Amino acid sequence: LGYGLYTDAARVVQWGDGSAGTSTVLDSYALASISETRTYSVYGRLFPASSSVAGRFVGSVGVILDY
Repeated sequence: LGYGLYTDAARVVQWGDGSAGTSTVLDSYALASISETRTYSVYGRLFPASSSVAGRFVGSVGVILDY
């Protein structure tokens, strides 16, 4: 089952590593002695597949944090 991940609800800007027309999600803030939670929305789209059947699909997404 093929799918794409996007940074916008219209599913136009593909989420990736910044190459081949994809976009990264960037943010920054100063590290402090208190913890801070940040939330980022990710939108998905399933690609048409003629051999797909109804059911549950489980996948995973890897995230790299540079600090």
